[in-house]
Amino acid sequence: MKLLLLIILSLPISLLGQNQAQDFYCASQKLQHQFQEENPKFLEKEIAREKQYTKAFSNQTFTKSNSNLVLPIVFHELSIDSDFIPELTITNALQQLNDAFAKEGVFNTPTGFDTGIQFCLAKRDTANQEISGILQYTSSLSDMSNHHSHSNLTNLAYYPSHDYINIIIVDNLCILQDCESFAGYAVNAYASEDRRNAIVIDASNFENSYESSTVLVHEMGHYLGLLHTFQGGCENNNCLTDGDRVCDTPPDDSNLILPCQSVINSCLSDSDD
Repeated sequence: MKLLLLIILSLPISLLGQNQAQDFYCASQKLQHQFQEENPKFLEKEIAREKQYTKAFSNQTFTKSNSNLVLPIVFHELSIDSDFIPELTITNALQQLNDAFAKEGVFNTPTGFDTGIQFCLAKRDTANQEISGILQYTSSLSDMSNHHSHSNLTNLAYYPSHDYINIIIVDNLCILQDCESFAGYAVNAYASEDRRNAIVIDASNFENSYESSTVLVHEMGHYLGLLHTFQGGCENNNCLTDGDRVCDTPPDDSNLILPCQSVINSCLSDSDD
């Protein structure tokens, strides 16, 4: 799986607005800023990708395949006391993820879109040995209050990100000493071989409910390149470079958690959000 997924930036997954019914917050943007401060090359790669994306869409040099792109996932489940989530719960979350990207089931809404992307459990490891796609680790790293380090997680639980999507489940997710505010985050360092590439989600968000499933859907959108709809605020001079860089979502300057049917307009530079 190469990171030539920049075309995905055009796909209108409404869940990236973060204004769903449940009260959760995404740390992806906070991590992105942290990595930019720590490593200027991270920002350089992001700028290069943005230029590539803008050029591709300006010239319309892309096509949508008639067949689905299937991406293999490895779930790395960490637990302090070996109290692991049932496998059925994880496979149900995977099914809901596929439903969301295919506009099926509870995600079949008038404003939805079939992205042509689906996900499966990885069946082979890097040595071509059979695996279930769900790996379990008994480790104190599952409580991020002990270390506050994304790198510690991926040093333990990681498959090469040019071939797999790594989803790490932890007992207690913490970002910059904050262990209360965030449900998950995604790191895509714009290089397929970068060991930081992974999605991390708090185990409390793996329940058999629509509300819980939207956390994984939301973070997968980030991992594949989508920004929050409120990224960049109200500026609306060029939809390929302003805001979330997606031309079918209007400018948005609010991350309020509201029902999807709410009619608000947080910007005066376009129609209702």
